[in-house]
Amino acid sequence: MGPKVKTKTPTKQTTNSFYDESFSPIKFKESPIQNRQGNLTGSARKLKDGAADLHNLTQKWQVLNVDGANIVSEIANIKLEKILGQDEEGEKARDMLPESLLQLCEKLENLLKRMEKIRDRLCGLSEMSKGVSQLEHHSNHDDDEIILFQTWNVDRFATVFTEISEMYSKELKLKQCISENICHGNDRQTIMFYNAAWVHEPYIESNMKLLLESMLVETKHKT
Repeated sequence: MGPKVKTKTPTKQTTNSFYDESFSPIKFKESPIQNRQGNLTGSARKLKDGAADLHNLTQKWQVLNVDGANIVSEIANIKLEKILGQDEEGEKARDMLPESLLQLCEKLENLLKRMEKIRDRLCGLSEMSKGVSQLEHHSNHDDDEIILFQTWNVDRFATVFTEISEMYSKELKLKQCISENICHGNDRQTIMFYNAAWVHEPYIESNMKLLLESMLVETKHKT
């Protein structure tokens, strides 16, 4: 018999030996907020504080809107009473602008001034978010998707801040128009239209709350 031939036992192949980089899992760039301890700083801090301010301002607006609706309703009732009296008498009723009506108009005007301040602060938040976006793009010119929190990029923040700000700016113009004209309305349909328009706020779109809630979740104000 010839000499025995020694055979080598095949070495056990590990899963790493079959690793192919072309099929590696996708890795996402971590945002600055992830795994961060302590307080936020810089752009992330500005946007997070801005989201909280946005929420607080919309809450204050809502309170003022309810107060304003009550004033407008009182004005409408006085005007409708005068219009009804005019119809029954068959001639124009006298004293279409009684002192009580003028006092309510003054209260409404003061309330609108407070709404103007909220509008101005909302516009300020819009400008802040645009500034943050420009700064981040300037500092990270090679990065198209700059994410400071979870999924939103900085451009998304600027867009949402601006959309909400524009809604309230348009709504304020409508309310100013109502305030200037409701006391001079001479028919029931016009008065009722002004009253309903104030309450329903047509320029504050139905998705506003969703946009705001999404921003609060994104910045971890809410979970």
